[in-house]
Amino acid sequence: LVISTSLLSIEFDDINYNCDVVLKRQMYSTCYNTTLKMPNYSFYKITNSSADVTMERLNTFYVDPDLSKDVRSNNDDYGIYDKGHLAPASLMDLNDSSRKEANYLSNIVPQDVYLNRFGAWRDVERLEQIIVNSYNLDIISGAVFKDSSVPTHMYKVIVIPSIKKYIIFY
Repeated sequence: LVISTSLLSIEFDDINYNCDVVLKRQMYSTCYNTTLKMPNYSFYKITNSSADVTMERLNTFYVDPDLSKDVRSNNDDYGIYDKGHLAPASLMDLNDSSRKEANYLSNIVPQDVYLNRFGAWRDVERLEQIIVNSYNLDIISGAVFKDSSVPTHMYKVIVIPSIKKYIIFY
């Protein structure tokens, strides 16, 4: 399955690939921007067996203990916005530790409630869960920041290495 469109136009200058800090977790790694106090993107690999584990969802978000206070975000920084996962918590629940790491704010960006809870971002996360039932996946999930600490766009690239296909959402 390959989804592509002539309407898709990602300007690479809009995506900040500068990683001030790379945070390596059990199930994902994050490219973290210390100026924005937000992640630029998270990268993760999901297998059929790791996705089979289902634990109760945590509704608590944690400051990242590996970042100093002057460069990490805290719960108050999100204001009216939802806390949107780059590496989705629903796929990071291999054990208690990995489930908690998924809720570190270093893996979270501010998102509009309709994008996160009811819209496209939720649908993309559900699609990941469906595809991983048949294939192992490599995924990069990120945010595009223009002139604020709230992303203007989100993107996700799902790679299915075994069949050499990919899906891009922007």
